[in-house]
Amino acid sequence: MWRRKATRSTRLFLNNFSFSLIFINSPLLLSTMKLKVFYDRENKDETVEFDKAITVKDLLKKMNINPVTVIVSKNSSIITEDEKLDDNDDIKIISVISGG
Repeated sequence: MWRRKATRSTRLFLNNFSFSLIFINSPLLLSTMKLKVFYDRENKDETVEFDKAITVKDLLKKMNINPVTVIVSKNSSIITEDEKLDDNDDIKIISVISGG
């Protein structure tokens, strides 16, 4: 039967055996998230890296793009600004043209 005792490290007990798990929060151990982004206005592909999960809004802010001027698709589906992006998503940013 498992019991868990919380300390700086976590110690697990299984019958009479004890196991210690040490959690390390090191930037070297954290992987970065990479997104392949195509921006039609500049007609170029680029890879954008982030240290954490992000939303479309975060991506547009990093790329200095006004959200009301574009439509964003993720893996060929149109998405909103609140949509979370995952590692290796294929993102297309399409400029909206209006006029009269």
